[in-house]
Amino acid sequence: MSQLLLQAQNGILQITINRESKLNALNTALIAEFEEVLQQYRDDSSIFGLIITGSGSKAFAAGADIAEFAQYNSDEGRQMAAKGMPMFRAIETYPKPIIAAVNGFALGGGCELAMACHLRVAATNARVWAARSKLGPYTRIRRNTTATAINWPRQSLRANYDCRTYKSRRSLTVRTSKLCS
Repeated sequence: MSQLLLQAQNGILQITINRESKLNALNTALIAEFEEVLQQYRDDSSIFGLIITGSGSKAFAAGADIAEFAQYNSDEGRQMAAKGMPMFRAIETYPKPIIAAVNGFALGGGCELAMACHLRVAATNARVWAARSKLGPYTRIRRNTTATAINWPRQSLRANYDCRTYKSRRSLTVRTSKLCS
Protein backbone atom coordinates (compact mmCIF):
# COMPACT_ATOMS: atom_id res chain seq x y z
CA MET A 1 0.00 0.00 0.00
CA SER A 2 2.42 2.59 -1.20
CA GLN A 3 0.00 5.45 -1.95
CA LEU A 4 -1.54 5.48 1.53
CA LEU A 5 0.32 5.68 4.81
CA LEU A 6 -1.50 4.10 7.75
CA GLN A 7 -0.85 4.87 11.39
CA ALA A 8 -3.02 3.46 14.18
CA GLN A 9 -2.71 5.05 17.60
CA ASN A 10 -5.10 5.15 20.57
CA GLY A 11 -7.99 3.69 18.56
CA ILE A 12 -7.64 6.17 15.67
CA LEU A 13 -6.45 5.18 12.22
CA GLN A 14 -4.80 8.02 10.34
CA ILE A 15 -4.83 7.53 6.58
CA THR A 16 -2.40 9.83 4.78
CA ILE A 17 -2.58 10.17 1.02
CA ASN A 18 1.09 9.80 0.10
CA ARG A 19 1.40 11.40 -3.34
CA GLU A 20 2.87 14.73 -2.31
CA SER A 21 4.74 15.21 -5.62
CA LYS A 22 1.35 14.96 -7.41
CA LEU A 23 -0.41 17.13 -4.80
CA ASN A 24 -2.05 13.93 -3.49
CA ALA A 25 -4.12 13.60 -6.66
CA LEU A 26 -6.52 10.67 -6.75
CA ASN A 27 -5.88 7.93 -9.30
CA THR A 28 -7.48 4.54 -9.85
CA ALA A 29 -4.79 2.69 -7.87
CA LEU A 30 -5.25 5.01 -4.88
CA ILE A 31 -9.03 4.60 -5.01
CA ALA A 32 -8.62 0.81 -4.98
CA GLU A 33 -6.24 1.10 -2.01
CA PHE A 34 -8.73 3.29 -0.12
CA GLU A 35 -11.49 0.75 -0.64
CA GLU A 36 -9.21 -2.03 0.60
CA VAL A 37 -8.22 -0.10 3.76
CA LEU A 38 -11.82 0.83 4.55
CA GLN A 39 -12.86 -2.81 4.25
CA GLN A 40 -9.91 -4.02 6.32
CA TYR A 41 -10.69 -1.74 9.29
CA ARG A 42 -14.48 -1.80 9.09
CA ASP A 43 -14.88 -4.52 11.71
CA ASP A 44 -11.59 -3.98 13.57
CA SER A 45 -12.66 -3.47 17.19
CA SER A 46 -9.38 -1.74 18.07
CA ILE A 47 -10.17 1.16 15.71
CA PHE A 48 -12.89 3.62 16.75
CA GLY A 49 -12.47 6.34 14.12
CA LEU A 50 -10.45 7.39 11.09
CA ILE A 51 -8.73 10.59 9.98
CA ILE A 52 -7.96 11.21 6.32
CA THR A 53 -5.31 13.78 5.40
CA GLY A 54 -2.78 14.51 2.69
CA SER A 55 1.00 14.39 2.93
CA GLY A 56 2.79 17.73 2.94
CA SER A 57 1.21 21.13 3.48
CA LYS A 58 0.24 22.01 -0.10
CA ALA A 59 -2.69 19.67 -0.67
CA PHE A 60 -5.22 17.47 1.07
CA ALA A 61 -6.06 16.05 -2.37
CA ALA A 62 -5.85 17.96 -5.62
CA GLY A 63 -8.66 16.02 -7.24
CA ALA A 64 -8.34 13.44 -9.97
CA ASP A 65 -4.93 12.77 -11.43
CA ILE A 66 -5.40 14.66 -14.70
CA ALA A 67 -2.41 12.84 -16.26
CA GLU A 68 -4.28 9.56 -15.87
CA PHE A 69 -7.33 10.62 -17.84
CA ALA A 70 -6.05 13.45 -20.06
CA GLN A 71 -6.19 11.28 -23.18
CA TYR A 72 -9.71 9.95 -22.47
CA ASN A 73 -12.79 10.96 -24.43
CA SER A 74 -15.91 11.94 -22.47
CA ASP A 75 -17.26 8.36 -22.26
CA GLU A 76 -13.95 7.02 -20.97
CA GLY A 77 -13.76 9.95 -18.55
CA ARG A 78 -17.21 9.11 -17.18
CA GLN A 79 -16.18 5.49 -16.70
CA MET A 80 -13.05 6.53 -14.82
CA ALA A 81 -14.98 9.00 -12.65
CA ALA A 82 -17.50 6.26 -11.85
CA LYS A 83 -14.70 4.20 -10.26
CA GLY A 84 -14.62 6.68 -7.38
CA MET A 85 -18.31 6.33 -6.52
CA PRO A 86 -18.03 3.17 -4.40
CA MET A 87 -15.17 4.68 -2.38
CA PHE A 88 -17.08 7.89 -1.63
CA ARG A 89 -20.20 5.91 -0.75
CA ALA A 90 -18.17 3.63 1.53
CA ILE A 91 -16.82 6.69 3.37
CA GLU A 92 -20.29 8.27 3.69
CA THR A 93 -21.83 5.11 5.11
CA TYR A 94 -18.86 3.91 7.16
CA PRO A 95 -19.94 2.69 10.61
CA LYS A 96 -17.11 4.59 12.34
CA PRO A 97 -16.62 8.36 12.23
CA ILE A 98 -14.28 9.61 9.52
CA ILE A 99 -12.72 13.07 9.78
CA ALA A 100 -11.16 14.91 6.86
CA ALA A 101 -8.16 16.94 8.08
CA VAL A 102 -7.98 19.34 5.13
CA ASN A 103 -4.50 20.78 4.77
CA GLY A 104 -3.91 22.87 1.65
CA PHE A 105 -5.88 22.34 -1.56
CA ALA A 106 -9.02 20.18 -1.69
CA LEU A 107 -9.89 20.48 -5.35
CA GLY A 108 -12.46 18.62 -7.45
CA GLY A 109 -12.35 14.99 -6.31
CA GLY A 110 -10.36 16.08 -3.25
CA CYS A 111 -13.20 18.41 -2.30
CA GLU A 112 -15.61 15.53 -2.87
CA LEU A 113 -13.45 13.27 -0.68
CA ALA A 114 -13.61 15.82 2.15
CA MET A 115 -17.37 16.20 1.73
CA ALA A 116 -17.86 12.42 1.90
CA CYS A 117 -16.30 12.37 5.39
CA HIS A 118 -18.54 12.74 8.43
CA LEU A 119 -16.65 15.79 9.69
CA ARG A 120 -14.21 18.22 8.11
CA VAL A 121 -11.50 20.19 9.89
CA ALA A 122 -9.68 22.76 7.75
CA ALA A 123 -6.23 24.23 8.35
CA THR A 124 -5.89 27.96 7.79
CA ASN A 125 -4.17 27.26 4.45
CA ALA A 126 -7.04 25.11 3.15
CA ARG A 127 -8.50 26.00 -0.25
CA VAL A 128 -11.67 24.26 -1.46
CA TRP A 129 -12.81 24.18 -5.08
CA ALA A 130 -15.30 22.02 -7.00
CA ALA A 131 -13.49 21.92 -10.35
CA ARG A 132 -16.27 20.44 -12.46
CA SER A 133 -17.45 23.83 -13.65
CA LYS A 134 -14.20 24.32 -15.58
CA LEU A 135 -13.24 20.74 -16.45
CA GLY A 136 -16.61 19.47 -17.63
CA PRO A 137 -19.45 17.34 -16.29
CA TYR A 138 -17.74 13.95 -16.47
CA THR A 139 -15.34 14.97 -13.70
CA ARG A 140 -18.23 15.00 -11.20
CA ILE A 141 -18.11 11.78 -9.28
CA ARG A 142 -21.39 12.36 -7.45
CA ARG A 143 -20.92 14.50 -4.40
CA ASN A 144 -23.00 17.64 -5.00
CA THR A 145 -26.44 16.38 -4.08
CA THR A 146 -25.33 14.75 -0.85
CA ALA A 147 -23.00 17.59 0.14
CA THR A 148 -25.63 20.20 -0.57
CA ALA A 149 -28.16 18.37 1.58
CA ILE A 150 -25.77 17.86 4.49
CA ASN A 151 -23.59 20.92 4.85
CA TRP A 152 -22.63 24.24 3.37
CA PRO A 153 -25.91 24.30 1.38
CA ARG A 154 -25.49 27.60 -0.42
CA GLN A 155 -21.71 27.51 -0.35
CA SER A 156 -21.53 24.08 -1.99
CA LEU A 157 -24.01 25.07 -4.69
CA ARG A 158 -22.09 28.27 -5.36
CA ALA A 159 -18.76 26.44 -5.49
CA ASN A 160 -20.17 24.03 -8.08
CA TYR A 161 -21.01 26.81 -10.50
CA ASP A 162 -18.85 29.88 -10.00
CA CYS A 163 -15.35 28.40 -10.57
CA ARG A 164 -13.97 30.10 -7.44
CA THR A 165 -11.62 28.68 -4.86
CA TYR A 166 -12.82 29.20 -1.29
CA LYS A 167 -10.40 29.74 1.57
CA SER A 168 -11.08 27.91 4.83
CA ARG A 169 -11.88 31.11 6.75
CA ARG A 170 -14.50 32.15 4.12
CA SER A 171 -16.13 28.71 4.16
CA LEU A 172 -16.30 28.78 7.94
CA THR A 173 -17.80 32.29 7.93
CA VAL A 174 -20.49 31.34 5.41
CA ARG A 175 -21.29 28.08 7.21
CA THR A 176 -21.46 29.76 10.64
CA SER A 177 -23.67 32.58 9.39
CA LYS A 178 -26.11 30.03 7.93
CA LEU A 179 -26.23 28.15 11.22
CA CYS A 180 -26.91 31.30 13.21
CA SER A 181 -29.57 32.85 10.94
